[in-house]
Amino acid sequence: MRGISRHIANGGGELSGSIGLIESAFEKATRFAVEDLNASNIDVVFRASSSGVIPEIGVGGLADGSSYITVCLDPGSGKIDEMSLLASLLHEFHHCMRFRELGHEGGNPGEALICEGAACLYEEQRTGRKPVYADVALDEDSVKVAMSKLHETEYDYCKWFFGTGSMVRWFGYALGYRLCKAYSEQTGRTASEMVNVPADKVLKVSSA
Repeated sequence: MRGISRHIANGGGELSGSIGLIESAFEKATRFAVEDLNASNIDVVFRASSSGVIPEIGVGGLADGSSYITVCLDPGSGKIDEMSLLASLLHEFHHCMRFRELGHEGGNPGEALICEGAACLYEEQRTGRKPVYADVALDEDSVKVAMSKLHETEYDYCKWFFGTGSMVRWFGYALGYRLCKAYSEQTGRTASEMVNVPADKVLKVSSA
């Protein structure tokens, strides 16, 4: 569909029991992404990995630029379901199309927060479910400190998004989601309609 291709790396047979889930989730996510984001020309590779996933759901995704996505599954986790696969694909499709519209983001924490937050919000738009990594209780003092550093060009991405030191695990995803949700509620724009909205415009509204 529109040059969006599925590639299942299953030479060792690890994903044989998940083929049906993969195909169903891919078909739904692709249909949504084409309809909502005008997605096209993207290769999606599925592979087995126990280290490249979110342990809570047995799935993990990564968008590399505007046309390549890797989705990892841990067949041994017993936690893979179609909804998690669908959500991961939606998240990464949003990243690809945002990259295509706006170029690379992540030069400062503010850009990274909005890029990730909008993708989380798009998951919720289509699944009706808030991502587990956006559903984190945030310490408001930590939020205030973070908001004062949005435009710093030297920052530790892993600290912001995966948690080290004073920042809890998934801090950046949860804060980015909060900011994008606020923007959506104040402007009436959905997550799919935010795919080409620059981070500074989102921050100007959501952090006012």
